[in-house]
Amino acid sequence: MDIDLHGIDAFDATSHIKAHVPEIKVIMVSVINGETYRKAAAKRGGDAFLPKSAEISELLSAIGWGDWPCAIACKEEAVHELR
Repeated sequence: MDIDLHGIDAFDATSHIKAHVPEIKVIMVSVINGETYRKAAAKRGGDAFLPKSAEISELLSAIGWGDWPCAIACKEEAVHELR
């Protein structure tokens, strides 16, 4: 979830999502890689906070795919689509 959503507070949305579906992972992203945002994301239930410049391996790790064969096989395609 991008923390810069227009008309929606992403931190409030994260709290709401986690309250209703606690097993879902919420990974927050921003162009700003600051400790303030990281702490706010954690406080509101975010499972991870990544800068938008994060490597695909960091995103896959945050999702929980890590070294899964599918993640490795799809890496190049995912990188292409994300950029």
